[in-house]
Amino acid sequence: MIAEVHGATLAFATAARPLAPDCAICARVPEQMPTVDDVVRAVEAARATSPLCAVYLRAVDAATEDGGVLGAEPFVDEIKKRFDLLVSVDAHPPADLAWIDRSYAMGVDAAGFNLERWGRADRVLFQGALQHAASVFPSGAVTSHLVLGLDAEAATLEAIDSLAGAGVVPVLAGRTAPQAEIDPAPFYAHAHSAIRRHRLPTRWVRTLSDTPSELESSAYDLALPQGTLARVASVRLSDLRRLLRVKRIRDSLDSSGL
Repeated sequence: MIAEVHGATLAFATAARPLAPDCAICARVPEQMPTVDDVVRAVEAARATSPLCAVYLRAVDAATEDGGVLGAEPFVDEIKKRFDLLVSVDAHPPADLAWIDRSYAMGVDAAGFNLERWGRADRVLFQGALQHAASVFPSGAVTSHLVLGLDAEAATLEAIDSLAGAGVVPVLAGRTAPQAEIDPAPFYAHAHSAIRRHRLPTRWVRTLSDTPSELESSAYDLALPQGTLARVASVRLSDLRRLLRVKRIRDSLDSSGL
């Protein structure tokens, strides 16, 4: 199986390397990586049976300086060329933040860098990438997953506040760390409060949700998937915003002689 269905989203892995050996979110990869043609055929088949809003690419590759962005580019190009669909890409924080700008310019609509735990040694790398992405992408279009039980309670609450304050939607993974015995309700309530306080849209959480729990529905104000007209309008508005932003950046570079 090269694809997984999450709500109105079709998900693919385009890089074989997970974020880390104990990555709880991005380690699931097929035995053989899909080609661009594989992805196109899978999208066509999925659209024939159910409405799709987006395609989600797990492009995490910690072994490259671009974090997986370059490997995702041909997939994004072909999807945008053929379909009126939004595209979300999860990657590893790139060594050069310019790769984040490039991902947006090439057609990526939402970006994710999954922190997983607040106490990780390379947290500053993730924070830098997330903060920069939040300055490039539309509000609510940058997410980061946290796995409950990997940190102490206070650290997880701090992570939620820090991410939301930086314009990043903190997504609590639908699983907890192995053998963690915790009550998730206070964490979801805290995430809901932080998201509302910073007025972050939760459309991308809604798009990726399959059968959300009551806690998830409450925390992220999840609703039914968008209808076809609303979805197409959303895609075209996203593309228009990208066109205007990329043009503004290029005009600025031209005027400065860069």
